[in-house]
Amino acid sequence: MKFGAIGKFDKNGSFEHFDIPTEKAGPVGICPGPDDEIWFVEILGNIIGKINSLNDIVEFEIPIPNAKPHAIAYQTGDQLWCTEWAANKIACITKKGIS
Repeated sequence: MKFGAIGKFDKNGSFEHFDIPTEKAGPVGICPGPDDEIWFVEILGNIIGKINSLNDIVEFEIPIPNAKPHAIAYQTGDQLWCTEWAANKIACITKKGIS
């Protein structure tokens, strides 16, 4: 069973659906980021993902096993911050990767 998709409405009410490639991803947090990208976290997939300007989903695996990312927020420049709920940590991701 696939357990993960993101949808968006435009200002005219049109709906677009994006299936997340990771099985049982469990997306929970979502925010706009730099360059008109949409960023999200996958609590069950242990992944930070983004939908780029070409509507492709790109995923970044969190190196801490079972960190359970739960929320993501955009700061400035190219920094996004993510809570690693089960690991009791906070991660920063940029276009260069997770730190």
